[in-house]
Formats: sequence, structure tokens, C-alpha cells
Amino acid sequence: MKSALKSSVAANPNLRVEVADMMRQQWWARCLLQTETDKLGLILRAVMGMPTNDPPWLGPSAIIDDKGIVLANYVDEQNRRHFAHAVCHIDELLDNLRRLVDHLKLSDVQAHALFAQVRGWIKEDARPGTEQSEDRVPIEYRRVN
Repeated sequence: MKSALKSSVAANPNLRVEVADMMRQQWWARCLLQTETDKLGLILRAVMGMPTNDPPWLGPSAIIDDKGIVLANYVDEQNRRHFAHAVCHIDELLDNLRRLVDHLKLSDVQAHALFAQVRGWIKEDARPGTEQSEDRVPIEYRRVN
């Protein structure tokens, strides 16, 4: 079995290049490559669970405080940990995501997938008037303290 696999790889010496090209064409890879040196890239690497080998890193989840600030645990370049670090305002994040979608000419499906991943990274939204996960639970099933 191994020899057949080795011979198929040897038959196509450009396999690594072709696979790398295919990966670069994926919408999420294009997003990561486009933003790899800025704050949005740091956020997207956390959102997609693809940290770099060396810090800085954001935590695997975030929250939005009552003023709209996105907070996440953060490890800086000197490997110092910061709890609930203020990453950006949610409006700034949304504007940057929209610009990225427009710049990369992502399809509606791809843009929806990107925003869905970001929503999944944000576990709590404390802004007044926003629906919380507990709001989606029928009242008869909610815990009473």
C-alpha cells in the first residue's frame, strides 16, 4: 500500500504546489492571507482556530461588553497573558469584515459563512437590547435563581 502511494506521489512532482494552490483558492484561506499582518487577521485566526506558531494570539472565544467592545483573552508578543483584552469595537470589526468581503469579492454564501464563524466566536453579547442565548430558551425551561 505504501509503495503504491509513494509511486503516485512520485508520478506527480507538482502535487504539493497543486494542493497549495487549491488551498489558497478557498475563501477562508484567502481571508487569512489577506489579513495576515493586521488586527483583523489576528481575530480571524482565533475565529478559525488557526493560530500562528508564535504569539500574539487571541483566545478561542470572545464576548461583547455593554459598550460594544469585543473582549478576548490575549497572549502578546512577549508571551504575557491578558484576561478580557479589549480587541476592538464591534462596529469596527463588522466594518472591517464587510470591507474584506468586498475586497475579496466573496460570494453571499462565503460571506455568510465568514460572519457565522465570527458570531460563533462571540459567546456573549452584553449590549442593551441584544438577544441573549437564554432569551431563545422557552421561559418554562429557564433556571430560576
